Amino acid sequence: MLTTPFIKMHGLGNDFIVFDFTQVSSYTVTPAIVRMMASRHTGVGCDQVVAINASIDHDANISFYNADGSAPSMCVNGLRCAARYLMDTYHKDTLHLRVAGRYSCFAYRQDDEKICTELPLPTFAGAEIPIRKNIDGREISGTLAGFKSPICLSLGNPHAVFFMDDPHIDNFETNARPLESHPFFPERANITFARVVDEETIDIITYERGVGPTEACGSAACASHIAAYEKGLVHNKAKVIMPGGAATVEYVPDKKLALEATTSYIFKGEFIN
Repeated sequence: MLTTPFIKMHGLGNDFIVFDFTQVSSYTVTPAIVRMMASRHTGVGCDQVVAINASIDHDANISFYNADGSAPSMCVNGLRCAARYLMDTYHKDTLHLRVAGRYSCFAYRQDDEKICTELPLPTFAGAEIPIRKNIDGREISGTLAGFKSPICLSLGNPHAVFFMDDPHIDNFETNARPLESHPFFPERANITFARVVDEETIDIITYERGVGPTEACGSAACASHIAAYEKGLVHNKAKVIMPGGAATVEYVPDKKLALEATTSYIFKGEFIN
C-alpha cells in the first residue's frame, strides 16, 4: 500500500494540507485528489492543499489548490505555513520562494510561530485582475448585486473589497456566493466585506474563490488594506482583523507589500494513494 505523508497546518484558522515533495522525483496533485482530501466529511478537511516542490534557483517552489480543485496563483496564509514548515525542517530563518511558478517571494521568521512574507505588488488594471470592464479597479461606480461597487485588484488572484458599516451581516455566505461567480468577474473573485475601524485597524470577512467563507484569508487581508489605503482611510501599516485572528499588513505603493501573522501545526498523517 502506497502512502504519502502530509502535515495539517493553519494560519489564523485558514487551514491547509501541506505536502513536501522536495525529495520526490515526481508526484501529480490532481483536482480529484484535492477535492477528496479537502472534504470535511470524507477526507482530512481543509481550505487549500499546499504542495512544496524542489526548485533550482529558490529554496522551494510552492503551489496551491483550492478545495474545489482549482489552482490559484497566490495563497498568502498557505505560503506562510509552507515557509514555517521549511524553516523548522531545514533550520532556516529566511527563505526565497518561488510561488506557483510565477512569483518570487521572501519569507522571514519573526518568532517561533509568526512568519512574515513579502508579496507581489498589486495591479488595478481591469484586464489583469480580470474584471469585465477594462478600467482601473479603483474607479468602479454604481452597484454590484445590490452592494455599493467594490475596489478590485489582483495580487496574483482577483479580489473585490466591499466597504460597509458592518461586514458581519446576516447570511454572509448567501450574499457573497453570487458575487464570487458574478459575470463581472470572468475568473470569479475573492469577495471581502470590510469596515475601517480606524487608521490602523480594518475588520473583514471573506468568501474565498473556490473555497467559501474562511476564518482568514491572507491575500484578502492585503487587498483590504490596499483598498483602504487607496481611499485614504488607513496608514501604510495596519492590523486586519478576521474571524480567525489578526494579521499586520504593510503596504508602500510601488515598493513593498508584506503580511505578518502566526502559523500553527495541527497534526501529521499519511494519504493512502
